[in-house]
Amino acid sequence: MPTSTDHNQVFENSVLQAAKELLETKLATLPWHQFELEYHSPTGRARLQVRCQQEADSPVRTLVLSVTFLHDSEQLQLSNIMMPLALRWERLGKRTIKAIFEVAHPAGYDLFLIDTVPSFHDRLLKRNARAVTDDIVMITPETDLVSDIGSPKPNSSEVRGYSIFDVLDELDADA
Repeated sequence: MPTSTDHNQVFENSVLQAAKELLETKLATLPWHQFELEYHSPTGRARLQVRCQQEADSPVRTLVLSVTFLHDSEQLQLSNIMMPLALRWERLGKRTIKAIFEVAHPAGYDLFLIDTVPSFHDRLLKRNARAVTDDIVMITPETDLVSDIGSPKPNSSEVRGYSIFDVLDELDADA
């Protein structure tokens, strides 16, 4: 007879697969990436984390996605979704949220985005997410994660890279 632990692990793997199906080929274009389900004692909570290395000559690893499974309350808490620079403007973040929701909702789980910055929080509210607090939203079936609402893709002349050191040098020159 299957246990609740077995059921939880099946669900966790379903969420992992949904994220992997969407992100794997895109992340494979980068120097390194990893999908990992971690289990934390003594809480027994599982966390899905996706990390990548954006540049071959940099040891810096980016946390792309972090989802905590709260099985007792049938919740998923998405605390981080940050697409690598090379993958921005492809709507991967919203599509990833949608893919996770499409696994969570039929299983009776609620999906919360927690610790959101004000601008992202506001953009999600415009998409009909439900406000819980100033930095938490709940994704619902009415949340529009597909349309191009308030986030037009910039053209190449509008986007420029910068170095914080160049900015500091400019500030020093002005002083």
